[in-house]
Amino acid sequence: IFNDYKKDKFVNEKINILKNSGRDLLSYIICILCSLFIIAILLTYVLILFAKKYPIDFTFTFSHIIKTINRGALTNLKNSFIVAIFTSIIGTMFSFIASYITTRIDIKYNRFIHLLSVVSMAIPGIIIGFSYLVFFKNSSIYGTFLILIMVNIFHFISSPYTMAYNALHKINFNIESVGEILGLGRTNIILNVIVPKMKNTLLEMFLYFFTNSMMTISAVAFLVPPAPRQVSLMINQFNDQLLIECAAFVSLLILISNLIIRFVFSKIISKNHY
Repeated sequence: IFNDYKKDKFVNEKINILKNSGRDLLSYIICILCSLFIIAILLTYVLILFAKKYPIDFTFTFSHIIKTINRGALTNLKNSFIVAIFTSIIGTMFSFIASYITTRIDIKYNRFIHLLSVVSMAIPGIIIGFSYLVFFKNSSIYGTFLILIMVNIFHFISSPYTMAYNALHKINFNIESVGEILGLGRTNIILNVIVPKMKNTLLEMFLYFFTNSMMTISAVAFLVPPAPRQVSLMINQFNDQLLIECAAFVSLLILISNLIIRFVFSKIISKNHY
C-alpha cells in the first residue's frame, strides 16, 4: 500500500519543462506538417465525393450521396452500429475476464487461455471469416448479427486482451488477499477496486473493438449475404462497379462515425483523469 501511495504521489507531481524556443518551433512545424498530410488525404476523399466523375469532370454535385443512400447506406450503417456496439461490450468483457484469469488466478490452463487470446493476431481476417463460413454454414446463427459479432470479437480480441493484461500487472497483486482478510469476496474486489482503477483502459478497449468493427471488411466478407450487411462492405462493392465517388462517401461515413464516438469517449477518459 505504501509503495502504491509513493507511486501515485510521484505521478501527480508536476514536472516543470524548461522553455526552448527553437525546440518548440521545430515541434510545432513537425506537428503541423503531419496534420496537413493527414488532412490532405481526407480532403481528397471530399473532392472525389462531390466531383461529378473523378478525375474527368469536377463539376460539383450531390448525386453520389443520394445514390449511396438510396442503395441502403444508412441501413447498413445502422447494422454496423449494432454489430460494433455489441462487439465492443461483449468483447471488452471477454478480454477483461480472460486477462484476469491469466494474471490473477493460478490455474493450469492459464497458458492455454493466454494463447487463445493472442493467437488471432497472427491469423488474417480472410482466414477467420472463411473458417466461420465453413463451420457455421448450416447452423442457426449463420446469417444473423450473432455470427458477425462472434467473428469480430475473435478477430480483434488480441489487442484489448493485451491492454487489460498489462494494466492488471500494474495493480497490486495483494489486493485479493487483503480483501479475503477483510471478508470481501473476489467479485467485490473486482467491481469496487480493480474495475475503477482500470476504467480508462476498459474504455480504450471498448473503443478499439468499436472502431475496428465499424471498418472491418476481410473477416465479415464471407459471411454476408445472408447476414445483415455492414456499411464497410459497400466500399468493395462500389469499387468493383467503378463508383469510387460513392465509395468515398461510405468511407467518410465510417470516419465521421468513429470520430464522433472517439470524441465522446475522449471527453469521458479525460474527465476520469481529474
